[in-house]
Amino acid sequence: MSDTTPASGEPGDARHEMERLRQELRDLRIMYENTVDHGTIIEDELEEKNLRINSLLALMRTYVPSQVYDSIETGKLTPQLTPQAHDVLLRHRGLHQCH
Repeated sequence: MSDTTPASGEPGDARHEMERLRQELRDLRIMYENTVDHGTIIEDELEEKNLRINSLLALMRTYVPSQVYDSIETGKLTPQLTPQAHDVLLRHRGLHQCH
């Protein structure tokens, strides 16, 4: 048996590998923190959008005929509107075209 250590088992190689692994761990921690921060930002934006949608739905309930409102709220659009709902929609479109 020889007293020489193979090149891959030299202490300098082990230190180099440890430093590489430490750097990789630091990089992974940074990526994790960025992912958590991004997720928090997305959750906050989603909560904000949901609040806005709910406030718009409450406002619509006041001004939009119940048949139209129910279709919007449930996501089930009905192909036919009552004559009153049709008139309201036409008036609404006319108001937006004037502005």
